[in-house]
Amino acid sequence: MNLPASLRKEMHELCCVYLLERMTVEQAARLENLVINNSDACQFFVESMSLDAHLQWGAIPSAEGFRFIPDQSDPLSQKEVEAASRRIARLPRKSIWDNTKRRLLKNSSLFALTGGLLLFFVFLIASFLWSSSEGATLVDSHHVVWSKETLPIEKNGKIETGIQNELLEGSVDLLFSTGVKVMITAPATFQITGKNKMSLSRGMLLANVTTEEGKGFTVETPSGLVTDLGTIFGVEVDLSGTSSTQVFKGKVQLTSSSGVKTALSAGKTMQCKVGEKQWEESEKLSTEFYAALQENNNTLKKDIVFVHRIARGIPGVDRYEGTSYLMYSKTPVEERFAEDLKNPWDVYTQHFIAVHFDETTERWLFQENQTYHEFKPTSTDLIIARTEPVEKQKDGAWSRKIISFKEQSGSIHGIPFGYMTGDITFHPNMLAGKPNAGEFTLKGTYFIRHTK
Repeated sequence: MNLPASLRKEMHELCCVYLLERMTVEQAARLENLVINNSDACQFFVESMSLDAHLQWGAIPSAEGFRFIPDQSDPLSQKEVEAASRRIARLPRKSIWDNTKRRLLKNSSLFALTGGLLLFFVFLIASFLWSSSEGATLVDSHHVVWSKETLPIEKNGKIETGIQNELLEGSVDLLFSTGVKVMITAPATFQITGKNKMSLSRGMLLANVTTEEGKGFTVETPSGLVTDLGTIFGVEVDLSGTSSTQVFKGKVQLTSSSGVKTALSAGKTMQCKVGEKQWEESEKLSTEFYAALQENNNTLKKDIVFVHRIARGIPGVDRYEGTSYLMYSKTPVEERFAEDLKNPWDVYTQHFIAVHFDETTERWLFQENQTYHEFKPTSTDLIIARTEPVEKQKDGAWSRKIISFKEQSGSIHGIPFGYMTGDITFHPNMLAGKPNAGEFTLKGTYFIRHTK
């Protein structure tokens, strides 16, 4: 064996994480490549496994993992290796990795360095890597509770294909080997069904597809298929089996249970009720969907801002004659301006407020119907739109018009403005469904900030 020092060190590290069962998909792919293409690396791997087996000598293996292994100390013949391989192939993937691999390593008599045995180990590694690429990795979780029938999955743990998982509380972030990121929120029942696909029988899902390999990611619902075409999209399946899909960026293809295909673009939502065979246009997903994702969307897509509060009013100073702006505040307005703002929160939205800049004092002020209050901008504030006076009413109030900053970017006296895309809109001179000059009503469900 003639391994360079750097490669020997790398093989040592890979073997360590392999034995500790902490191997990532990237590390597994690297180990597979070295063992298959470098005979010295392959020999190093087998010798490392042999050493580990000697250290664990005396362990008593069960019959499950050894029923196909000859009880002998002589090297396996090629015929015996092929026979063993055929039997391994018939075992469930989980059995191959979770049971067979561990027990094989404890029988030191099997580690004679013959060509046939090297192939045997390569087969085991390839089997593991093949099954790994089919599943998904749990990269993060938030206050999760699994059902009794679901084996608890720890952070960086593997979610195997073909196994139904039931999440009772919390949310989980999954990473597919194709690079697709998925957030699932309870109560949810889901299953990984392939390298780039899964099923959702109940629950809420947000998928972010950013890689070329991930395009075509598919979610199977009781109503049909949702197939990505380069997208950020959400899927919701309620207790009855009614399925809904909303696209936040890009587009998806919906396939109904009858085979009818429908394209769905950003900002649009469609729903298919249980028992129906056709997707129909819908206003939006449930309020619970946006609330849950806004609370837990920390790692999947930080730049998506979901608007989930039912109250949509934004107050403004009716008699103000200058330019004002509609600003997003990450901190709820009720909490941030608690001492100054005493508005009815069953009417006003929590994350948007009307503001303007006083050129004389060079201060930012927020508006509260009839008065102004100074505030200090924060790094997460974002101006979404500009408002201008249009016509003065008999009572002295000004009707206003709105200019959106969608697909724009810049800064106004230290506060950034503009956003990439979204379905939010602002209706001027309306409040709680009634005409009201100088006030605003928010509509829509989300917007996406520019990536910093």
